Amino acid sequence: MPSNYKGEEEEKVDEQVQNELKLLNQSIIDKVVQIVDDNKPTSDLWPHFRKTILDYQKKRSEILESQTLKSEPSGK
Repeated sequence: MPSNYKGEEEEKVDEQVQNELKLLNQSIIDKVVQIVDDNKPTSDLWPHFRKTILDYQKKRSEILESQTLKSEPSGK
């Protein structure tokens, strides 16, 4: 294998993670729009936003954690 093979593989993984994060960001934007559209103008939206933010943080951490696990050497 060429010496740059691992670097190319890591770039592909990074690109995959970036795509997952972009999809996550778009889904959060969609969720916020849905929250605004589904509630009355006088509604307190912060409880909905807090839940959405917590969900976002959890999913983002999972994506980044999976990236870290994939990029770590498998041992000996």
